[in-house]
Amino acid sequence: MEEKHTKGNWHSGEHGHVVTEFGETICQTYSKQEEDYPNAEANRKLIAAPELLEALQNILPTLGHYEDMHITEQKRYLAAEKAIAKATE
Repeated sequence: MEEKHTKGNWHSGEHGHVVTEFGETICQTYSKQEEDYPNAEANRKLIAAPELLEALQNILPTLGHYEDMHITEQKRYLAAEKAIAKATE
């Protein structure tokens, strides 16, 4: 599968920027007053976590056959597939 996003490592930078390890801005979250948006930093940290996608893509094939899973595991498997699809569409 061809990656459509900028390769990590990303991190939450200054002034609402999400940046690569080389200082390249990936995106910027915006708010007039940062204190008005207490979740802004947590949102930037989540945006700056492309390794979550990679980890999910790597672990799914190790979980076994869908048909052999208990219904609870099947639901988790489908949720992981949906998250991967959402991140890669």
